[in-house]
Amino acid sequence: MPLVTIASRKEEKVIDAPGIIKVFSGFEIRSLGYNTLVDIADITAGFGVEEEYGLKGFEVRGLSSGGYANNTVLLMIDGVPINLARNYRAEIEEELPLQFIESVEILKGPSSALYGTGAYLGIINIVTHQSINSEVSHLKLSLGSPDLIKRVIAKTQIEKQDFHFNLLAGIYKKSASKELFLDQTSSQNNPIYSNIYDNVDSYSLISSIKFINKDSFLYGLEPGIIYFKRAGGLRTGWMGFTRKADELIHEVWQPYVKYYRDLTDNLSLDAMFFYQYQTEAATFGFVHEGVDTDGGISQARYKFPNEIYQTDLHFNYEINKSFNIICGFTHDTRWENDSSDAYSSYSGKGIHEDPPPKKTKVTTNSYYIQAKKSLSILKDLNITAGLRYEDGETFEKTSPRLGFVQKITDHFNIKLLFGRAIKAPSFSEIRLNEVDYIDLDIPDLKPESIDTYEASLIYFKQKFHINLTYFTIKATDTISRVPFYDSSTGNTLSIYGNLSSGVSTNGLEFNIESIIPNGKLFANATYQKAEDDNGNEITNMPKLKYNLGIIYFFSNPIDLNFSLVLKYSEYNDRGNITNDYILSQKGNNIGDRTIIDLNLSKQISQNTSLEVTIHNLFDKKYSLPTPDWFIYDNPQSDRKILFSLQIDLL
Repeated sequence: MPLVTIASRKEEKVIDAPGIIKVFSGFEIRSLGYNTLVDIADITAGFGVEEEYGLKGFEVRGLSSGGYANNTVLLMIDGVPINLARNYRAEIEEELPLQFIESVEILKGPSSALYGTGAYLGIINIVTHQSINSEVSHLKLSLGSPDLIKRVIAKTQIEKQDFHFNLLAGIYKKSASKELFLDQTSSQNNPIYSNIYDNVDSYSLISSIKFINKDSFLYGLEPGIIYFKRAGGLRTGWMGFTRKADELIHEVWQPYVKYYRDLTDNLSLDAMFFYQYQTEAATFGFVHEGVDTDGGISQARYKFPNEIYQTDLHFNYEINKSFNIICGFTHDTRWENDSSDAYSSYSGKGIHEDPPPKKTKVTTNSYYIQAKKSLSILKDLNITAGLRYEDGETFEKTSPRLGFVQKITDHFNIKLLFGRAIKAPSFSEIRLNEVDYIDLDIPDLKPESIDTYEASLIYFKQKFHINLTYFTIKATDTISRVPFYDSSTGNTLSIYGNLSSGVSTNGLEFNIESIIPNGKLFANATYQKAEDDNGNEITNMPKLKYNLGIIYFFSNPIDLNFSLVLKYSEYNDRGNITNDYILSQKGNNIGDRTIIDLNLSKQISQNTSLEVTIHNLFDKKYSLPTPDWFIYDNPQSDRKILFSLQIDLL
């Protein structure tokens, strides 16, 4: 049975954790031929994928964060948060390859009480390594179509008496698609074409060293570094169109230090510090090649370097075997760097790069406490209660949690959970309101808030487990672009504000997995209904999803690893679009889709294997739906075929 720390900041069995958790082992991910969190989210009950401006984002239980923002799930690598400094965005595509990691832990539900702002709809923790008492080194090379996909992933893990060293690195490149999209609404009636799938270049490096010799003064220390970069086009969603020259770049350098020490037999210290330097740069609004760039077409470019440092310190006090308390403190400061290469420009003719105004700092301090008590009721009743107080730039807020995990037998538990989470205004939102419009009396932004109730039945044995979860969610104070009337000029501006209406969602999640001779079967399903306070359903979120999969290992003489996954999604018809032009472009019926993925892997020598991965086996033409006010849905990739060679060097 998997052990996790994601739900309580202490190791416990998945069945006992006060949260709804799914764990994918690295072996399972590799067997399925998957490599990104987008792939994993697509086959996880309660999770899904959406797209905006060429970027993928998470849909969680019928609630959207937008593909571009994607800031409602806290993303961690080995327990270190890596959401972007500027807007809390989680990068989930090829810039974070999963090929040689140990596991991915997914917690669904609000977790601000333990992790603070950002842990709004859930948490994902990528575990890159574990103790194996040996040395390993892997290299995987992939080449595929369409768009000449190229991928290189490498891992090295060294374990000595005094330390463990781990390194993961990846490179991913793809060319632009040859398929063109014609935007009939282009400026000046120019026929502007764009590539549906623009070029993408991604790079990653994750490395750490952990000191394990208890006699050394370095014991408990774990320094590391995380680097990733994604550069690519904006695809078919940016302001209703996109151009060949459009590009968006996210780049992150993040060194960190973790420290763990047992202070007494009952008291331990867990500390973490990280610094992040993040750059977001974009170019958009250029016309297609061959059209006069001096024709007055709007053009814009910006580059915003952002920095953050965060310190998290908590103590774990084990009063006895049935009662423990965790308390801690988190300090977070983020700011825009005032380096000379920062710029922001918008012009009808040419590019005029001017230093953007700066928002000096945004600081948040938070304090949290969690108590967990086990009572002798039936097999055991575990009660978890927690509270976090956050003092932010424009708000003060508390986030409570309460969980009951009733053990009926050693393998059957009932979970009743409540949690409130917040998503604080991001740096980019505060900057627009308080810097770009500094002379206006704009109301302070409040954090978004969400209340979630969950009830779950879970049966877990070594070769078989099944669980059923009911959830109901209420989200309020959603931060969004809203109109603001400037009485001094008579103009109506677009600022960030809190919406007065909320969104409610409720649904069921079902998951079943079974180990069979030479393989594994799994199935999961999600039914969810999301609607606003007026009873209007959120149409670009799926109402029904299910996934069926098999992993099977054919022994000698075939010696072949095989996996097949069927993914089904069904949406409501659009019923809220009043703009006839948008309705004519998108249509009223989103429809459903069935996608099948296939993976075959064969060992050809002791240290070498070959793999063929086919995503969208039957070349299904489909789009990810967008909100009702978007002109176009986002068309998705055709059949994708990858050929890979893996070499085990150690």
